[in-house]
Amino acid sequence: MILPRVIAAATALLSFATAAEAAPRFGVNLAGCSFVANGALCPTVADVAWYVDKAGFRSIRLPFNGSQMNDPVVLQRVVDVVKAANARNVPVILDRHDYKWPTPAEQIAFWLPILRKLDNSEMVMIDLMNEPRFFTDPVVTNDWMQWVRDTNQIVAGIRNAGFKHRILVEWPQWSASFRFDKNEPASRDCESAACAIDRSGGLIDPLNRIVLSPHRYFDTGSSGTNAECVSEPAGDGGLKIFAAAARKRGYRAILGEYALGSSKGLPASCTAIAANVVKSIKTDSDVWLDAMAWGGGRAWTESYFFKIEPTKGTRESVPVAAYTKLIAGQ
Repeated sequence: MILPRVIAAATALLSFATAAEAAPRFGVNLAGCSFVANGALCPTVADVAWYVDKAGFRSIRLPFNGSQMNDPVVLQRVVDVVKAANARNVPVILDRHDYKWPTPAEQIAFWLPILRKLDNSEMVMIDLMNEPRFFTDPVVTNDWMQWVRDTNQIVAGIRNAGFKHRILVEWPQWSASFRFDKNEPASRDCESAACAIDRSGGLIDPLNRIVLSPHRYFDTGSSGTNAECVSEPAGDGGLKIFAAAARKRGYRAILGEYALGSSKGLPASCTAIAANVVKSIKTDSDVWLDAMAWGGGRAWTESYFFKIEPTKGTRESVPVAAYTKLIAGQ
């Protein structure tokens, strides 16, 4: 049933009030760690300083590959970024950017040693798996039903170890916001996260700190491979539709990735949508905790059309771009 879950979540909203500041926060993905195995392009404390102190972002999502956490040097770089951000009252999402969905036992074993190195607080969040795929259970063959079952086992394992962090969940089909609820009839198998949540009894967390984390790009197919935006539902890419679906089920959400332009500006096709996206996120602040813009970090080439940083070597000497201010919620 949906209603008990909504009531429980509404009661639990008080637990979110202890976060760094009121929702929604506008944050940034600081990419780079996953680009090379040795972590040489990981964000640094200096990067945190620019994105937070100058650009004005209020939360950080840090993508990395799971295998990199076996390297103590890379792991320490990640820890340093988290601590530098937390010292500024800025929470960090640790994003396992591997795509392939491991077993629940493997995922629990992966996260526990990392979490032991960090504060057990809402200043650290974990994103179990970026855009998960390759669900291979031979018994529960529906990807979405396996995803719900496995996620509940992973959450239970993390909570049983004593960790209180918010846990972000993405779902099959690239975690797309517009694919969250396909309104499948009862006669059909689930083909969406919302269907699997409704039919399985929900995502279960004794702390009510599971957070949905959709992605949304605004080119054709929401692929994030083209700078141009296309006409979208409600003028905001359907984010209000997603927010309503999350609200109906009593879940908070973090927009894990989205992008509409770069520090060089917005394509004309994206101008109206960009303003509507920011407005929609602010309006539905009862659902959105954070909105994490894609394209941050020093590792991107100058030609990347979602690059947030100014031209290499100039960020300390040039004003913050209008697009950057927009996606930082200013």
